[in-house]
Amino acid sequence: MTKKIVQHPSTPEDLRKPEIVAERLLAEMCPLMIELIANWEFDIHNEDFTRDFRIVVELLRAILYGQLGVNHELQVGLGSNNPLKQVEDSMVQQEKIKDMFNVSFSPDFVIPTTTDDE
Repeated sequence: MTKKIVQHPSTPEDLRKPEIVAERLLAEMCPLMIELIANWEFDIHNEDFTRDFRIVVELLRAILYGQLGVNHELQVGLGSNNPLKQVEDSMVQQEKIKDMFNVSFSPDFVIPTTTDDE
């Protein structure tokens, strides 16, 4: 048996459809990301880039939807199922990339962590 939630007509649209907030953010954020990528002289008109960038957008959508409690099929690999379960895992990957390509990450990005004591 499925329960149906009835919304009052005066309920704001973003509460009735929480994904609208995520879509508005994506609509504002993605053009800025593309502009930055273009400013760094990457070919944003390349067919492969366009196809691959859609993956980035869908991952961002899945993350935002998850924060809003909205289901997205790419959430399978996020949250507790994320293969990078620890901050240290990301650091290990960065070190591997540094060694492979002789590059450094600047500025160093550190994910802030909290403890139960805070």
